[in-house]
Amino acid sequence: MLSAFFEVVTGRPPGMLRAYLLAVLVQMAAANALRALWHSQETPCGMGEESVYAREVWRIGRAGALDRLRRQTETLAEPGPGQARVAVRAVGLNFADLFACLGLYSATPAGPFVPGLEFAGVVEALGPPNAGGMPHYGLRPGDRVIGLTRYGGPR
Repeated sequence: MLSAFFEVVTGRPPGMLRAYLLAVLVQMAAANALRALWHSQETPCGMGEESVYAREVWRIGRAGALDRLRRQTETLAEPGPGQARVAVRAVGLNFADLFACLGLYSATPAGPFVPGLEFAGVVEALGPPNAGGMPHYGLRPGDRVIGLTRYGGPR
């Protein structure tokens, strides 16, 4: 009965029910732990005016299993024209992220990627206006913001 309901609601074959339920259990069990681990730790590295900023991310080399996620440190360039650097305080953890990591989501990137489609944080720095002279929409360092991405995590 449950598999028939699953097929009607999702349009997926009943055989995918087990993978779906596994993903639900993984999400329920890991959501709080992963949220805490996925908080960006953007911090200045170095001294003086030429500080280099870095962030901690969870990157997966290829989809297929959650145990392929690896925590890595990446350096961040100064914001380019029309860009802002945001100190990320929280990211979303959704079915799409888990399904992408498991290779069950149709929009899963082919190669390595950082799961995460949305974030919230504080503007740290602004780059120069873009070539068209567009302002930063009134943003200033210290402003609280939210953002949406297309994989790659918040950058």
